[in-house]
Amino acid sequence: MERMERTEEADTAETGDRIADGQHAPAGTFVSRTMTTFSPADEEKRRGVRRMKLTATGLLLFVAVVYVLTTWASHRGAGPWADYVAAAAEAGMVGALADWFAVTALFRHPLGLRIPHTAIIPTKKDQLGVSLGEFVGENFLSEAVVRQRLRAVGIGSRLGAWLAVPEHADRVTAELSAALRGALTVLRDSDVQAVVGEAITRRADAQEIAPGMGKMLERIVADGGHKRAVDVIVTRAHDWLVLHSDTVMDAVHGGAPGWTPRFVDRKVGERVYKELLRFVTEMRDMPSHPRAAPSTGSSPTSPPTSSPTRTPAPASNASRARSSAGARCRI
Repeated sequence: MERMERTEEADTAETGDRIADGQHAPAGTFVSRTMTTFSPADEEKRRGVRRMKLTATGLLLFVAVVYVLTTWASHRGAGPWADYVAAAAEAGMVGALADWFAVTALFRHPLGLRIPHTAIIPTKKDQLGVSLGEFVGENFLSEAVVRQRLRAVGIGSRLGAWLAVPEHADRVTAELSAALRGALTVLRDSDVQAVVGEAITRRADAQEIAPGMGKMLERIVADGGHKRAVDVIVTRAHDWLVLHSDTVMDAVHGGAPGWTPRFVDRKVGERVYKELLRFVTEMRDMPSHPRAAPSTGSSPTSPPTSSPTRTPAPASNASRARSSAGARCRI
């Protein structure tokens, strides 16, 4: 049923177009005309158009009557003035007919006659639309034109000057914070985690991290950076052990079985702490320690260089304190 109604509407529209172009409708064809309801503003515009048409038609008839009368008077010997008035009336009639033909030819065939280059808008509306779109796009919406207009307007400088006012900046901050708070309230944590995780995973898969990390580690090893890292770690470990001896002994005591006496756990904890402190102290103070990477000195293949014998300088207070600490650890 719906398909039949659409077919009837299409046939009715096609028949109406034929009648508008001056063709007769086929016999037995019923053309339905729907009554269109106009608003008061539209009715006022329609009355204005009718008034304008009547005025133009009346003026055309007036100049035609003037032309006929002045031509008759000229033939009767009325004088030169009749020729001038007749010429003016004739020019008015020619201009009125030319304007009527030009305006009518834009929308339909004048008098229903298929004169070439008439009914321009109905027949070439697609071409006109494409041409108008290309004109607007090339002259108003192209990238170069838009960039030039935006640069001339200076949106960035104006926005910066506007935000430089404390009241405006506070207002923008309040509005953005409210919007972000609302968005965070609506979004679920699982969705945010999924989106962020997917973005990070995609970026990590796209980037080749392993070759870059390998080159960076190779450069660090070539420059001796790993030796300095070991020195820093050993120094920090020594300082931590000196300040947290009770923590180490408590850890040993907490990991001991419950059936061992407490004094045995305490002795074991003290022994473990002293050995750890001795081991870290030797790694820090002895570059030639088997478990410490040498941070200074010549390479193993370079021959030893002889240095002049120097008189040992008196040890400083820090050196004597370090030696006494090492002696206590060995005891």
